[in-house]
Amino acid sequence: MQNSNNLPNDPEELKKLLLEAQKENHKLSKKNLSHVTVIHNQKKEIDLKVKKLADQESLIIRLNEMLSNLRRSHMGVKSEKTDLKDYYENGLFNEAELGLHDEATLYEDHAEEIEIKSHTRRSQGRKKLPENLERKEEIHDISEEEKICNCGCPLEHIGNEESEQLVIIPANVYVKKHIRSKYACKNCKGDEREEKVVITAPFKTPQLIPRSNLSPETLSFLLISKFMDHIPFYRLSEMLLRLQIQLPRGTMSNWIIGVYERYKGILGFLKDFLHDGKLIGIDETPFKVHNEKDRKDTTTSYMWVLRGGPPERTVVIYIYRQTRSADFLKDYLNGFNGVIQSDGLETYNTHFKNNPDIILAGCMAHARRKFEEVFKNSKDEVSEKTLYWMQKLYIIEDKIRKHDYLKKGMVEKIVEIRQMESKPILENLKNYLLEKKPTIPVNFGSGRAIRYFLNEYPKLIKYLDNGYIFIDNNLVENSVRPFALGRKNWLFSGVPEGAEASAFYYSLLQTFKANNLNAMNATLKFFQNLPSFQSTEDVKELFGKIMGWG
Repeated sequence: MQNSNNLPNDPEELKKLLLEAQKENHKLSKKNLSHVTVIHNQKKEIDLKVKKLADQESLIIRLNEMLSNLRRSHMGVKSEKTDLKDYYENGLFNEAELGLHDEATLYEDHAEEIEIKSHTRRSQGRKKLPENLERKEEIHDISEEEKICNCGCPLEHIGNEESEQLVIIPANVYVKKHIRSKYACKNCKGDEREEKVVITAPFKTPQLIPRSNLSPETLSFLLISKFMDHIPFYRLSEMLLRLQIQLPRGTMSNWIIGVYERYKGILGFLKDFLHDGKLIGIDETPFKVHNEKDRKDTTTSYMWVLRGGPPERTVVIYIYRQTRSADFLKDYLNGFNGVIQSDGLETYNTHFKNNPDIILAGCMAHARRKFEEVFKNSKDEVSEKTLYWMQKLYIIEDKIRKHDYLKKGMVEKIVEIRQMESKPILENLKNYLLEKKPTIPVNFGSGRAIRYFLNEYPKLIKYLDNGYIFIDNNLVENSVRPFALGRKNWLFSGVPEGAEASAFYYSLLQTFKANNLNAMNATLKFFQNLPSFQSTEDVKELFGKIMGWG
């Protein structure tokens, strides 16, 4: 840069120097702009890498969570129960800290006074054999010579020492031989009759499948074995072979599908009982079905489970569908006015949110389970405190259940208890999680659990205002479990017709079970009488009599 004393006096020279300076400045500006662009691009690249790194870190944490959950599900304790003392003795909080928001009027004033026993002791010794079993006595005595004392006097009988043994005899299998009398006129050989020449006596009761050797007893045995005891047909075939009975699994499958296909037009009666209640719990589980039209055998289908009806008339219905969409339920539940309780699957909102006759209720167990997974993996304090409050909610529900308020029709009492005891807990829990939400990543850990809880919160609190709604959907999940256990053994359904038949048989048997009936006896009565009926109303009446519903 030139000193002002060295500048020329000639204006032309000054112009020349000025132009050169401007050119230099322009070059420097371009260079600086280039550097700024490079820095900006580098910063952008760094931001992308930081975001990618953060995403990868989140993914690693999430995968570790999934791995821990998978290990626990396969090798750990399956129960979701957690002793309350875990939360305040061994955890990050003590009882005083966890109860900071407890108000005296919330728990003490409304608490029920009960007598606490010092401890409970289990009875010692083996459990008694059921009284309803037939007793066959076997007398054990000493010889006549031993009944004479050494002094020569006869011994007197002073009592007996009794013990019992359980005797199990393999299945009683026999062949029922139907002998149908035939008549003909030997005089005219039928020439004088307008009817048939030979008259054969009909069966006393119609057969399940004409010209088949399937009896109601055998069908009931097969259904209980497959759909309640989860025994695949190939194992049943092997078991029967030990009794020298050759019954291929293909024959069993044809029988079960054949009976359903023959009578399926009159087997839709369970839906009527379902609609009679005020609450329907719904869940679904994956299901592999082969030979579906235009679908690969590896494609996943679903078995939907609906549980409802009045409190004393519970029905459980299984429905096979190819997708996880609840669209079909709009027609199936058409005319139902009440509550649908489910997990947070979006398809329920999509198809029922704007239905004025339907109230959607959530499942607290699903929300709790997400915090439970986090707590077991990391002892996270937010999850721990949330589980503590949820434990209080379940203690309240346990008290309601023990008083049988629902079976007694005292739904107002249930609402009263929940409003006074459960509602403040849920409001405190919601406020606590809203406070913690901004400080926790939302994509994993307790952040995901908080997001689910808060999103579902409007549905989770529906049970506070309605005594017919349960705190969770566990009763439906318990109905899914038998199907899941069976699926582990038979893996898939070979044809769609088999899947539909399985859905009906599961519905029938689990409804018997839910109402504490002997499933074998009830199933036998149902199929002994089914061939005699021609309409759904007749079958519905038969089913009602078997259930004791009048």
